[in-house]
Amino acid sequence: MKTKPLLKKVKAKTFLKNYLSALGVEDVESYISGGEYCSDELKNCDLGVQKLHHAINNIEQKFFVLIDSDADGQLSASMMVDFLLKMGIHKDNIIYYQHTAKQHGLRETDEKVIDKIIESGANFCIIPDAGSNDIDECKYLKDNGVQVLILDHHPIEQDNPYATVINVFNGEYGNKSLSGTGVAHKFIKQYCDYFNYVTPEYRDIVAVSIISDVCDLRSLENRIYIQEGLEILSKGEGNSFLYEMSKKLNKKGNVPIGLSFGIIPPINALCRGENYEDKYTFFEALSGLSDDIDNGIKVARRAHTVQRSTVEKIDKAVRPTLNLEHKGIVEFVDAEYKNYVGLVANRISSAYNKPTVLLREKINNNYYSGSVRSPIDIATTINQTGIALCQGHERACGIEIAKDKVDEFKEWLDNLSIDEPETIIAAEIKPENITLGLCRVCENNKMLWGSSISAGVCEPVFRVKCDFRLEQIVICGKNKDCVRLINNKKDFWKFKCDQDILQMINNYDCAGYTVDMLVKLGVNEWNDTVNPKAIIEEWEITPFELDWEEEF
Repeated sequence: MKTKPLLKKVKAKTFLKNYLSALGVEDVESYISGGEYCSDELKNCDLGVQKLHHAINNIEQKFFVLIDSDADGQLSASMMVDFLLKMGIHKDNIIYYQHTAKQHGLRETDEKVIDKIIESGANFCIIPDAGSNDIDECKYLKDNGVQVLILDHHPIEQDNPYATVINVFNGEYGNKSLSGTGVAHKFIKQYCDYFNYVTPEYRDIVAVSIISDVCDLRSLENRIYIQEGLEILSKGEGNSFLYEMSKKLNKKGNVPIGLSFGIIPPINALCRGENYEDKYTFFEALSGLSDDIDNGIKVARRAHTVQRSTVEKIDKAVRPTLNLEHKGIVEFVDAEYKNYVGLVANRISSAYNKPTVLLREKINNNYYSGSVRSPIDIATTINQTGIALCQGHERACGIEIAKDKVDEFKEWLDNLSIDEPETIIAAEIKPENITLGLCRVCENNKMLWGSSISAGVCEPVFRVKCDFRLEQIVICGKNKDCVRLINNKKDFWKFKCDQDILQMINNYDCAGYTVDMLVKLGVNEWNDTVNPKAIIEEWEITPFELDWEEEF
């Protein structure tokens, strides 16, 4: 177990400030107090406002809203459709279009989006959460009389003179970590401010989008969107569909981790799936075009169920074929499973702690495409070789590789220097350091904690190493798969233990076990008493024997 502690010492009174500062939060005081909105103006925002206003005042104008195929795309497009309706545009003059699969923007695919836009009769196209770099496609639309408004947050590769591009990377906007939905909200707010309208309440939608897109939570603006947006969601004062969905699915509460395990996975599953009708059912309920909220939630949950079963099926088929003797794993899957390749690759990479590349055949092409998941940064390194092309995040990206380059790629992976990745932790502590005060700090700041370190701010993890005699170890739970460890009047809990671990613990050929563990802290309230609680995320267990002198 290789870890990187951020702090050398831990004191409950100063822990929160010290931890946030170590994570890279620049203005800790402002961050803790709730954050603040960025006062910078997005470049081209005024121009976009004027163009949209002119289009709205044109009675014969038709609008085309392109829905990008992820949660941020769904949320930002629903916001724009709702805003157009509030501005008096009849729903018959709003064309909203779902990608047929997990595709983005206007880039040429088999579905020929740009032709569909022209054929729709719309002459004003709004693309939230994508499109900045789709220059040829925007030129084609402009040449055919279609104005394009882009509200995006992805890095800009080159200028796009054929569209009005409003993007956090275009100009000096202070929050480069804002979601696509956040950009759409800033645009709408500027529109309403300019024409003295009351800005509709969309901050709950922005908060969900920031969490779903794993935007950097260290940003002061993202912090206030999360704080205020999730309060609005909890009160039901914003989007009624998200409110009802959160009541049913956010079992861990309306906090970032609660959403990451609640409403967000079903939305992403729906976007990843290929049930076109269900996608529209969901979007219409989300955007207010339909009042069938129950059915909108139902199709998202159904998509999540299908995704889980499909990923399990692919995983079971692929695992027996894996060659684990190499530094990296390269395997092939059926093309029909293209939308789930990344999820399976993530499972395999996590299980074996190796860079994993799952490839599928491209139709009528000399290339394979697929997904990369890795415990180390790897995308840029792959691109530098020229053997393959990766697009996406460093540890989670898509890949395209020529068929005659696969063997060379495997050989390159074998020669890659791969060190055991470090897990970033808050600190290494002893059981006596686990005080009720420290546990309360961790428990009471759940609005700050993202689901992983990728979000910039995550729930604190501590490393604890100590000995447990056999009498300090209890196997419990309804299914007898839970282990309770007691040391220095502190309880450590490990849920859903592997059977091999349970069998080892049940073997009484030793005096006890040395347990090296990563834990998250909280409080346990029971019978009017409050005690520290430590939940074990990972552990390594080693048996030990007592010396003769210790026994007597």
